[in-house]
Amino acid sequence: MRRFIVVLAFASFCQFSCGGSTSDNAQKTSLTELPADPKAKGGNTCLLGYANKLDQLLTLQMAADFAGLPAGSAEIKYFNSMKNTDNHDVKYSWKSDRKRNMKDVGVDMVVPVDNMVQLNGIKERSFESFKMTHRAPTDNELKQADQAMDEALDKKSGNKKVNEQVEKLDEMKVDKNTQKSVVKGMGGVFAKVARAYREVQGIGDAASWNAVERRLYVVDNGVEISVSVDLSDDDAVNEQKAVVLMKQLLAKCK
Repeated sequence: MRRFIVVLAFASFCQFSCGGSTSDNAQKTSLTELPADPKAKGGNTCLLGYANKLDQLLTLQMAADFAGLPAGSAEIKYFNSMKNTDNHDVKYSWKSDRKRNMKDVGVDMVVPVDNMVQLNGIKERSFESFKMTHRAPTDNELKQADQAMDEALDKKSGNKKVNEQVEKLDEMKVDKNTQKSVVKGMGGVFAKVARAYREVQGIGDAASWNAVERRLYVVDNGVEISVSVDLSDDDAVNEQKAVVLMKQLLAKCK
């Protein structure tokens, strides 16, 4: 349980310390690719309207037809218990004979893998913020993030929010050795996920595929939408399928 708590805190560290300034993080984008207002968000009100009814945007039948699998044998999980719809998701999955080694996420074991299609939370997001967030960080940025986390655990961080996360761990009586050992172990995992972003052309205002998450992120008129697709052991196949599915979803709001 304590390990889980520290992992959550590590994720918070990344949120508050892994990003540099706007000017440092901005992707090089030609003026012809920029929307009229890169800082505007929430313009696609049609997409936002599905934020609390994801299963109506990506229906069971649509997911089954897309996956080429029977709707009747799908397992449906709609996580919508949290008040903030940003954290909602609807997942359709089917049993398969595939297996995967989980070393990529820090666990040395082979586990069965379901075929899966998932629509994640829809949220307001500006083009500028999207380009800063869904990109591979530089080696220097990852180094700075590691340093920021070390400073935070030693209570030397100048970031108030990061310090608050450490104080929560202290209040839970999670000792420093546990904090540091878990953060060190998880650091490589989070870095691998962060490095796995690559830009995808020809969909929305901007798009990025994360190969570790098997997830396609898109921003369209100030709204972020993402789908997770795991139907193959070939990353390129999952990415291609995710693009096809995303275009179908976006077409509902054209």
